[in-house]
Parts: sequence; C-alpha cells; structure tokens
Amino acid sequence: MKPVYLLFLSVIGSLLINFSANGQSEFWIEGQIRPRFEFRNGYKTLLDTAFGPAAYIEQRTRLSVGYKFRNKLTLFVSFQDVRVWGSTGQTNKVAGNFSLFQGWAKVNATPHISFKFGRQVLSYDTQRLLGGLNWAAQGSAHDALLFEYKNDSLAMELQVGAAYNAVNPSLSQLVYNVTRNYKTMQFLRFHKGFKIVDFTFWALNVGQEMSIPDRTLGFEFTTGGLVKFKAGSFSALLEGYYQFGRTSSNQAKNNAYLAALRLNYKMEKPQLKFTLGVDLLSGTSSNSNFNNQNTSFNPWMGTNHALYGHIDYFYVGSGHNDVGLLNALLGIQYNPVPQAEFGLTYHYFYAPTDLGFAATTFETNTLGHEIDFVFKYKVQKYVTLLGGYAHMFGSETLKNIKEGLASYDVDRGRQTNWAWLTINVNLELFRHKFKALVKK
Repeated sequence: MKPVYLLFLSVIGSLLINFSANGQSEFWIEGQIRPRFEFRNGYKTLLDTAFGPAAYIEQRTRLSVGYKFRNKLTLFVSFQDVRVWGSTGQTNKVAGNFSLFQGWAKVNATPHISFKFGRQVLSYDTQRLLGGLNWAAQGSAHDALLFEYKNDSLAMELQVGAAYNAVNPSLSQLVYNVTRNYKTMQFLRFHKGFKIVDFTFWALNVGQEMSIPDRTLGFEFTTGGLVKFKAGSFSALLEGYYQFGRTSSNQAKNNAYLAALRLNYKMEKPQLKFTLGVDLLSGTSSNSNFNNQNTSFNPWMGTNHALYGHIDYFYVGSGHNDVGLLNALLGIQYNPVPQAEFGLTYHYFYAPTDLGFAATTFETNTLGHEIDFVFKYKVQKYVTLLGGYAHMFGSETLKNIKEGLASYDVDRGRQTNWAWLTINVNLELFRHKFKALVKK
C-alpha cells in the first residue's frame, strides 16, 4: 500500500474519532492479503495445440475503512491491488493495478429503511442473478443506488436498486464500450421467511447498447424467484427464472428460462452433507439463428464459477455457442474437525438444444463430465488455507463447439485439468466504539 494512502486513512480516522465524541459511533479498519497459485491445463477453454499449460500466482491486497455514526450513517471505502507475481519490476513506479473496489454511503432513514449509494457489491441468494464474484481476485462491484427495507422480526426484506453508466462526462452521447458491463440496470428483490419455508421474488432489467448506428438500448428482463424448505436434516431449494427482451446484438430474446433444484441431507456424526442437484438453462438451437431469435438464458452477472463446474467451461470462459446447459450434479462435503472441510462434486453436462450436427458424426448432446475437489483448513482465526482440483472429461461435441469458437486448433487428445492453492489472510486491524458523552 502506498504511503500517501496510509497517511490519508490515518488523517480520516483521526477526524472521525474527534467528530464522534458526541455520539454512539464506530470506526474500523480491515485488511486482506490473498495470493493464489493456479496450474491451468485447459481451464475455461481447450488449449491450442501449439501451447502447453500455464502456472502463475495472482494476489489480491485490500484495505478497507468503515465508519458508522449513531446508527444513522455508514461510510465504507475499500481499496485493492490485484497483480500477478512478477508482472512488475522490482523498481516499478506505476503499476496500474491499484483501484477503488468499494466506496459507498448508507443513510438509515428509519430503523428499517435505508438508502445506499456509490460503488458497492450486490450479492444475493444463490448469486445466479447478482453475485459478488469473490472467487475472482478483482471481485465484482456496481456503481448503483440501493433502497432497502429490512425487518428481522417479520423475516422480511425488500431491495430496489438502479444504475446508469457512462464512460466519462461529455457534451453529447458517447458509445458505452466498457467491457462486460451494462448501460443501465434496475432490480427488485422481495424476501419473506416463514418457519420452515422462505420465498424470494426477483425482477431484473438490464439495458445494453445494441450494435446499430443510433446505439439504441436493448433490454433483457428477467423475473422469477426461489423457494427454500428446511425440515430437520433435510433442505431443498427450487429456483426458476424467465427472460425476454432484446439482446445487445439486436436479437429478440424470447422464451429463455432457468430452472434449478438442490436437495441436501446433513448428518451430524460424522459431519457429512450430501447434495443432489440439477440446473437447466435454455439455449438457442441452430435453426433459431435464421430468424434472429435468441432463446438462451443469460446469467452473466451471477457468480457462475460456484454453480456450473469449477473449471469454468460454461458462462465464465470462452462461451459454448449459446447451446444452453443441463448440469446434473452429486456432491458430498465432509468436516472431520471444526477447522477442516473437504468437498467432492461430480457434474454431468448436456446441451438441451438442437446443435445442428450431422447425426452420422455426432450421436449425442453430452458435453462432458467433471470432477471437482476442494478443501479448506483454518490455520488460525484470521488465516485460512484453501485449494482444489478440477478435471474435465470433455466429449467430442464439446471439443467441436469450443474449436468452432476459437481461432486456433484444439488439442483433442489432451487431458484438461486445473489445480489451485491459496492462503487467505483476512484481518480486522482496528475497531473502536465511541460512547456518547453524558452531560452532568
């Protein structure tokens, strides 16, 4: 962290401490250092025949400062540096990796109603529609306004958010060309909990500039929700969404859908958790492209790494030609001791659409099978060791889809696997509460 930022934070902290002498307030500083080693041999997409696997270490460094004044106002700022070890020289002056991850203010109008504005993480439920993408070193944050009603006694929540983006201040309309972002977004989430069942309703509208001369916005609207059920050691989650509108490539989006089911059973001795699940995301058949119709469900603001296989062949990497996905999975989690956790998950991937391949060449829509192994060990209170391994057994169908999207020849005979190891140091550096002064 650069000295100028440390000086800035120290000055701000001193001012807030002095300002808080007449109220019930709180000031805290948090820090995180998270390096991660990765071995990539066909991660996200199949490798070019001309190249071998890759290995590197990427590190996230964050410093966050928060201030809460009398339960009326909260300020939060989080800086981060994301870099690959060795990407800058020992005497580097300007790395270009330092940025503002979050910077927001939250105003509590009543004990249950608040307004939050600024750069912030929007992450809810299973993170299928809006996720924080904490797996990625850079994370995901939005420049947005958020209205929230929250009543714990009623087990009720309502969030309404909106965002409008531009490249920079201008006197006339400019093309919005920020990679993997939207021009405008609005969402509504309503959650109500009961004794054994929870219900959540979602409505999400995303506007992107279409690739036509006047830069007209195309809107993709998503609505649906999820139901959670829990009874003793058994729990279930049913989730479904419907999507329609117009894509950024000026295609009509019709009849796109996502349906998901998770069944969980938890044992206490030994501590085991079994998961059976299925995800079905609609795709666009080979015949739909002729009439400019798109029926593929778009989950691109979700944390897809956690949902559709850790090797990230679907909805994270180079894409899979909008053919949709059926993901059937079976998982087991084992906690031998409180500080250790192991998980193993099997995925079966299938394309639920017409691929347009000749039957004499391809007889199945099976995309492949994947095995994901993960572990987590808490070394001490603020230090955690995590790692994993993923192996994809891709089919000929998957290889042809990936090869058709690439500008190189795919190595069809190579085993595709990926391994990672990270140590996460997440420490609260300072926290102080200020009691209100009592006049005599």
